[in-house]
Amino acid sequence: MPLWVQRFSLTFALALMLSAPLAAEEPREAFLEGLIQQGYYDPAMWYIDQLEKSPKTPAAMKATLPYRKATAQLEVSRTQRNPAARKELLDQADANLAAFVKAQPKHDKTIDARMQRGAIMLERAKLEELLADREKDDAAKKNYLAEAAKQYDAARGVYQATVGQIQEVLKGIPSTLDPQEDASKIELRDELRGAYVRANLLAATSLYEKAKITPDDKKKKELLTKSAKEFDTIFGKYRKFLSGLYARLYQAEAELALGDAKKATTTIQNDLMILGDQPQEFRVLKLKSVKLLAKAWASEDPPKYEQIAKVCGGWLDEQQLRVSEDRDPEWIELKIQLAKTYQGLAPKLEKKEDKTEALKRAVKLAVDASKYPSPFQKDALALRTELQGADAVIAATDKTPETFQEANEAGRAAMQEIQSQTFVINKLKQQLAAAKTPAEKEDLTGQIKSAQEGLDKSFANAEKFLKMALGKADVDVSNDDLNVIRYSLAFLDFQKKDYFPTMVQASFVARRYPTSASAKACAKLALASSLLIYQDSPAEKKDFEVAQVKRIVNFMATQWAGEQESNEALATLVGFEVAQGQIAEAQETLAKIPADSAARSDAELKLGQSIWVNYLRGLSAQRQAAADGDPSAAPTDAQLNAMKEKALEVLSAGVDKYDGKEPDYSYVIAALSLAQIYTDIGEPEKAFPLFEKDNVGLLKMVEANSDAVSRQGLPAMIYKAAVRAYISALPNVKGQTETDALMVKAEEAMTQLKTLVGDDAAGQKQLIAVYISLAKDLQTQLENAPPTQKAALSAGFEAFLNRVGESTNDPLVLNWVGETFYGLGASLKSDPVASGDASQFFNKALTVYERVINEGSATNPQLLLQVKVRVAAARAGLGEYEPAMESYVDVLKENPMMVNVQVDAAKMLYDWGVAKDEALKFGEAIQGAYKNDKNQNTVWGWGRIQSLLARYASKDSKQPAYREIFFEARYNMALARYQYAARQSSENDKQKYFAMAEKDIRNTEFAYPDLGGEQWRGRFDALLKKIQTAMHKSPVGLSKREAAGS
Repeated sequence: MPLWVQRFSLTFALALMLSAPLAAEEPREAFLEGLIQQGYYDPAMWYIDQLEKSPKTPAAMKATLPYRKATAQLEVSRTQRNPAARKELLDQADANLAAFVKAQPKHDKTIDARMQRGAIMLERAKLEELLADREKDDAAKKNYLAEAAKQYDAARGVYQATVGQIQEVLKGIPSTLDPQEDASKIELRDELRGAYVRANLLAATSLYEKAKITPDDKKKKELLTKSAKEFDTIFGKYRKFLSGLYARLYQAEAELALGDAKKATTTIQNDLMILGDQPQEFRVLKLKSVKLLAKAWASEDPPKYEQIAKVCGGWLDEQQLRVSEDRDPEWIELKIQLAKTYQGLAPKLEKKEDKTEALKRAVKLAVDASKYPSPFQKDALALRTELQGADAVIAATDKTPETFQEANEAGRAAMQEIQSQTFVINKLKQQLAAAKTPAEKEDLTGQIKSAQEGLDKSFANAEKFLKMALGKADVDVSNDDLNVIRYSLAFLDFQKKDYFPTMVQASFVARRYPTSASAKACAKLALASSLLIYQDSPAEKKDFEVAQVKRIVNFMATQWAGEQESNEALATLVGFEVAQGQIAEAQETLAKIPADSAARSDAELKLGQSIWVNYLRGLSAQRQAAADGDPSAAPTDAQLNAMKEKALEVLSAGVDKYDGKEPDYSYVIAALSLAQIYTDIGEPEKAFPLFEKDNVGLLKMVEANSDAVSRQGLPAMIYKAAVRAYISALPNVKGQTETDALMVKAEEAMTQLKTLVGDDAAGQKQLIAVYISLAKDLQTQLENAPPTQKAALSAGFEAFLNRVGESTNDPLVLNWVGETFYGLGASLKSDPVASGDASQFFNKALTVYERVINEGSATNPQLLLQVKVRVAAARAGLGEYEPAMESYVDVLKENPMMVNVQVDAAKMLYDWGVAKDEALKFGEAIQGAYKNDKNQNTVWGWGRIQSLLARYASKDSKQPAYREIFFEARYNMALARYQYAARQSSENDKQKYFAMAEKDIRNTEFAYPDLGGEQWRGRFDALLKKIQTAMHKSPVGLSKREAAGS
């Protein structure tokens, strides 16, 4: 649990404890002790701070607070990965302990405080060793190790002094005590005796740790010998204490470090391996002893694999590992040791069955060790790859199954191998992605190829043996056992992407045996298959595929109503219906999911976002329909308002569900969507709490590195949304103080956006994309705003942009300012009823772009190219068509394949024709213009654009952006032809070109009946009606038969 979550979850309890009456000293004490014992160190430190400040804290308790705070700081330091932060915590803990010992020399916690100071010195030494390991410079490495040695010396001195202090205290306790009358003294005496042994052990351990980092061999040997003798003495005197037994373990370690493996193994076998495995403290000691014994035997020449397998392997076989132990690095290390043992032992065994069994054990242990993150995972993966060759040996020696049981076990073993091999391959691919040298990449590529071959064999074996098991099943085999096999076979089909047989097999089990253990898993697999069948179907109409999806979901919803599987299936159907545009059906499905179900939140999010997207599309369609002269082709204001209110209702419900709960990814997306909606509808102040609220505010979560906002790109989306909200609220504030505060918040969010990317070329490219995206968001927001709000909103944007532009010389930030000014101008120009001067924004954009060229063009060619394009667009916005076209031609001569620039140039030729009433420009917009050295048109025009992009026109195109441009080109080609016809002097010429325009649309509809989707179809229809009117025909547009068939 993250520290900030701990604090949040305990805030109420802390408040209650702090408000308790003075008589509650004992509960306060117990509460604080409980915090520390349960590992809530961050809340404990906060609580201690409050107790220190409170005048009501009892003096006796206040006296111990520095000691308690130091204890918490020491524990927190052990979880801190940053060396500087870790050192600071250790220093703070040391200072608190020193203050406590000085102020309370006779307190019963003083001895423990001194022991803790020794622990801090050991932690400092380990920190210096860590820094030495990271250091490449030999001189610097030597300095770190020298400092570590000093800390070990200091720790040893502290522990030795503590031994003397404990002796003095023990002398004051009578040797004979009455168990009833002197119970407290007996308890103190026993605690002191334990502390006395631990202090002796830690003093010797400090010497041993120093020996390990001593560079001089002679000195190292002296220190190791001395520490081994001290450990031996401690064990001899205090073998009844756990610390005395650990002294024996460390003695064996020292003996092994001295090169005496035989002596080390004798020490371990005689005194440690005879111990029991319980209680837990002994189990941990035994594990460490077994690992050291395996290490000692493996170090001998030749390695004693048989002894390791018999003693250490036998001990592991007897253990029942808990889930937490499977993930424990100590147990994982033992598994790797034993896997290497069996790998080394196999070639030495004479019998084939023994050899095979050793290899099987090696593979299993390597697989188990590689499953979970640990310092040894990389070694485990490498070992598993080494053992790929063992698979063939194992397979060659395995006999053909003769019974159901044998075939089933063989199939299950192959399924387990599939799981482990898949894991190994994924990890190897991650390593390959991070590899830097060609040799590393070549080696890892070879490992992946070998592992993939093994995986393919395991798939074939699993299918073969499981089918064999079904064939050998008799009446004594239970249906549950058979259904597990059927599920496994369906899963294998799914992995091979054979989705139809998967759906059939899995559906059969779910429907025929709905109460079996495999039923729910089969239903999920059937649903996943049906969705993929729908996705992969090439058919224009997918009624059959849709019916299969709904049939499976309805079965799950009925069979397991109210259960998690049912709710998740319904949530999946909501997403499916949303993707198909079936919003009403999705709302009905959503209503079937219980309000308190976790699956409902995701479903609400998908539905709310989809309704909002449809609302934005409706606004765009409304504006376009008005421009095309056919308002009936767009949603009405009432319909749009209904969509807006529904989106707010659904998303608000999704956010409200998290009140008092820990936020997750679904909450983040719902809150972000809601914040964007509030901004878009002119109520940005309502978005502020969604960004700023403690613990659940989106900005707070990014600052705290919450897992809920860890997905790539999500922090940037949050900061962009925050910038928009803050500057959108500027028109609504009254005083300069509030204005400045909002601007500061927006600037901070902009700054954080920049910190999300690196300083290299890739980072700069990413930052440009982020800034452009933000500029487009602001432009879209202004376009969607009601006409009465546009002037105030654009003024707020302008004020912020002026402030940012005046305070920076950063080319990327300036480019964003220019881009946003341009967007504001384009938005105002496209709305004839909006009040506001678009030209002032275009001029400001040009001024800023000039600064960008001066500041950053030499170091960022991509930025320079982009700015040249925008300069052309801004000049076109001002009606300066000739210099604008010069800029476009200049860019396209060097970069003719920039399709977006070709589109802009063609649009400008059309606008030029409208503004200057020049028919020639409409012809150039279609056919292209401005010949290059090869007598080819530099500006392609709509004709060539649509011709080059025709390959992307199909509905299943993998390049939907190019598909959109294709239909845009086909539409604009007909539109330009219509304008060209309207400006002809003779009626015959007019009708000739009107007929050509009509043919453009008819040909497009014939080749592509869907006409690019409903939005483009509506525009084609409206334009065709205009053309038909001009041709003195009835303006019927596209025929109803053709519209229905599309």
